[in-house]
Amino acid sequence: MTRVRLQTYARAGRKAPGTPRKRAYGHTVASAWHRLWASAREYPNVLDAIVATALLAAALVSLTGDLDPAPGNRSAEPFVYMLVGIGIAPYYFRRRAPLTVLVAASIPVVTMIHLGITPGVLGAGLFLACYTVGAWSPRPRILASAVYVAALLIHIATTEPASLRPVQLVENLVLFATAFTLGHATQVRRRAAAVAQERAALAEQYEAERARQALSDQRLAIAREVHDLVAHSLGVIAVQAGVGAHVIDTQPQQAKAGPPGIVVGR
Repeated sequence: MTRVRLQTYARAGRKAPGTPRKRAYGHTVASAWHRLWASAREYPNVLDAIVATALLAAALVSLTGDLDPAPGNRSAEPFVYMLVGIGIAPYYFRRRAPLTVLVAASIPVVTMIHLGITPGVLGAGLFLACYTVGAWSPRPRILASAVYVAALLIHIATTEPASLRPVQLVENLVLFATAFTLGHATQVRRRAAAVAQERAALAEQYEAERARQALSDQRLAIAREVHDLVAHSLGVIAVQAGVGAHVIDTQPQQAKAGPPGIVVGR
């Protein structure tokens, strides 16, 4: 009975109740992500602006949550908001000058730490700046940036030991080194993809050139065959015409009829 019902639903083009449906949700999300990534690669400055705006919003929300209504609290001062704005502004030019952005974004962070204010999102943004340096800068600048960050962390650990303890110093050194490494790996992968794309374009161009050359060779071969055929025919006609000229006196009828290889039109 169950088999009959299933066959009935199948003939009607419907699924039986309780039959699991294939969900295309994952495929839809993947397609949307690929389209978004393609748009981001096409408009990198727009992506940088979106990321910087998101960092600014997160920093302001975090700062607002840390506000203390008690008088004299520095986190409530406008100076702190100014530091956040100065620290986030360089991220709008993240890919244009990665090293400059890293230095400019680190200054407000160090200032807040010396003032006894937790940088929060503003400090976490330095990982993005280090990643950007690794992804878009040559190796000497990456090494220079790594030395700068290490010196900055050591300076903070030395002058503000309560803010950055030795264990935290080691952890931050490892995290920042990882950010540089991931950025450089992205740069290497991007260059490899560009080289592969260039090789594919050259291979396609080579195949197209080979096809054009083959077509040209074929046309040349046909032209040679036609030329040889016409030359052979003209040679035969010339020989037969010469024979006709010799026999015109002895065999006038045959000479008047024309050589067998020549068709006389009227």
